Amino acid sequence: MRQSGAFMAMCAALAACGPQPQGPAGAPGAQSVDLISSAAAFAAPAAANVQLSPDGRQLAYLAPGALGAVVMLADVQSPAQARALTALTGRPIVRLAWAETGGHLIAFEAAPEGGTTGVVAIDLVTGSTTSLTTADESAAADFLGLSPAQPDTVLLAIRAGAVGRLQVISANLATGARSVVEPNAKGFSQFLADGRNRLRVARLEADGDGDSFWRMDARNRWVKLLDVPAIDVRTTRAVAVDADGGALLLLDSLGRDRAALVSVDLATAEKSPLGESPQADVTDVLTDPKTGAAQAFVSEYLRPTLTPLTQGFRDDLEILGRALPGELRIVSRSREDAVWVVERSSARQPVDYHLYDRLAGRLRPLFSAAPQWSQFALQPMTPIEIASRDGQILVSYLTLPPGADPDGDGRPKSPGPLALLIHDGESTRDNLGFRADHQFLAARGYAVLSVNYRGSVGFGKAFLALGDGAWGAGVQADLQDAAAWAIERGVSAPGRIGAIGAGLAGSAALTLLAEPQRRFSCAVAIDAPSDLRVIAAAPPGLAERRRLDLMRRLGDLRQPETSGVLAAGSPSAVADQMQGAALLIAGRDWSGPMRMLADGLRAARAPVALATLNDRPRVARSGPDYGVAMSVVETFLQSCLGGRALPTAANPRLSTPIDDALLSQRPGQGAQDIPAATPKSVAQRG
Repeated sequence: MRQSGAFMAMCAALAACGPQPQGPAGAPGAQSVDLISSAAAFAAPAAANVQLSPDGRQLAYLAPGALGAVVMLADVQSPAQARALTALTGRPIVRLAWAETGGHLIAFEAAPEGGTTGVVAIDLVTGSTTSLTTADESAAADFLGLSPAQPDTVLLAIRAGAVGRLQVISANLATGARSVVEPNAKGFSQFLADGRNRLRVARLEADGDGDSFWRMDARNRWVKLLDVPAIDVRTTRAVAVDADGGALLLLDSLGRDRAALVSVDLATAEKSPLGESPQADVTDVLTDPKTGAAQAFVSEYLRPTLTPLTQGFRDDLEILGRALPGELRIVSRSREDAVWVVERSSARQPVDYHLYDRLAGRLRPLFSAAPQWSQFALQPMTPIEIASRDGQILVSYLTLPPGADPDGDGRPKSPGPLALLIHDGESTRDNLGFRADHQFLAARGYAVLSVNYRGSVGFGKAFLALGDGAWGAGVQADLQDAAAWAIERGVSAPGRIGAIGAGLAGSAALTLLAEPQRRFSCAVAIDAPSDLRVIAAAPPGLAERRRLDLMRRLGDLRQPETSGVLAAGSPSAVADQMQGAALLIAGRDWSGPMRMLADGLRAARAPVALATLNDRPRVARSGPDYGVAMSVVETFLQSCLGGRALPTAANPRLSTPIDDALLSQRPGQGAQDIPAATPKSVAQRG
């Protein structure tokens, strides 16, 4: 297949991307077979959701299969000899856990097209499966109880339909027989159980007026435990109840800016502080498998930090830290806490798994989640703090291309092209660690910058609240300030920056092309709205809490000033001001709206191309489908910023039409949908 000369010709003819810069380590448009393909870079993990059996003798994990993730089972002494349990279920598995029997796995099944999720119990002796939910039910985000006191049952929170009321059931693993434990007349949104599968705590959402936590008293009545003001709803979360049911572990921001870990006495509601971070929220807690007592907590400012609360845990972390440099997560533990599964990663180290014998102090490797990266040189990631124009600190992460930083000070020897990756802003943040997108783009000659703009989670409730109503204004200002920082520090230069985002972040990426300073020369938007008011309006049938979250994040459209800000900050409003090329990528459900956006941009004489992934409702933000999107992105960025790219034919998941059709766009033509390959169509082509 021929290379992207047509797209290069388009950029030259339109002068949309400016003079073609020299590609790194070679001539403009230089190709290299040493680049990892997008299909390999964003492949499904070779191992994920690794779980240790209660007795510490077996491992279960998810591995890629023809229809999605499948369950693998292995002895801890011979992890390479795992056997697949694919035939035991008819659907891909998205999550699994061991039952206390040790003879069953509980698996969450993903329905086709992202529908409802079922839960099944898998008998590891007979190979039989037992459904624990019905076709119209979906499982809650987590199991409520797996207790040694009731080894044959599991406690689940289920709901009928997408917005049905949550209820708690107890299900027998062997027979599937169920009984309702809590019908939930009050409409609680969360439940927590103790070590004997007794419901102890529930959360009640009060729309717009704050939430409250309730406890179960000795007479089996729900009694209010404490109130959570509206300002603290997003940064206060119940994590666990101890085994005896006497105390609640709470991530608590009441009376402080950053969430701390506290223990709440369920009898008196008295709080006891356990730990906090001086710069970031506490985001998770590790507990003793038997007692439920807190042993360590997780926080992250520039980098993830695991802080021990007991001497024994501190000793273990010291052993692990000496043996495994990088960021560590303890992902599974045996019932007696004698054996751990430890996940290790860093910017230059994809996730791998290790088995830690605490009694012997011995560590041995299990397997890598991404072995395909082992043959490629990976680049370090530097955490940085960028000051916004109004004095906020934006924690950000920079990865430089190979050879750009010979003295290792985190700055390139000369400015080069920069890819600004924008996270989608919905209850998330950017982190330090291995990022396939950073490494994929850095290898192609781009510096890569990720920015935690206002509203990103983990930095306290004040910073989170700054993001409310900031889409279309403050968020874009933060991204512009990050680009200005990169230029001032010699990382890049005006006109040599491309922005990439999905959802609301995709809309923000497009509007950056209209900034007066002309720092950006191109933008990529995936499943992005052309008018932010459409998202703010919230579709019918959306759960009330979700609707209120959207209103808080984007603004109340009933207020004229809010509507005006959102309209002015939308891509459709600034199309005639855009200077640069735009690539739009859409899943099936977004193809119509993004086609309208593409046609609107073309009417305003903005160079734009549209590619669609017709076999998916939306483009996933990671995994193989994202790899299809990134194979289009690398060709697009090469034409605008001058980095390297593999020939399209090198990507087995990318159909031939996408190259010719994408690259043949001309001003004045209507944007055309460009079908990307599906796994099925690739298989048919051989």
